[in-house]
Amino acid sequence: MTIEGRDAFLDAGAFPHDARTKMVAEAYQGEVAFQMCDSIRGNHTIRIVEQLSIRDGSIRSATFVTDTAAFRALMGQ
Repeated sequence: MTIEGRDAFLDAGAFPHDARTKMVAEAYQGEVAFQMCDSIRGNHTIRIVEQLSIRDGSIRSATFVTDTAAFRALMGQ
């Protein structure tokens, strides 16, 4: 999936307002960022791992790894 622009990127990763998200681990080295978080909404919990490539203060690429069935359940889909 390719997302163009800041607003589209933020909309694609938006969680429901009642979801609670906690950073579990993060690491940064040069232009690469790694983040792992847990998100909880009701009876649904998911773990998300994301690797970001950052250049000149902008996100150039993002790799998002999670269980998509659990993600859809968290989103109420």
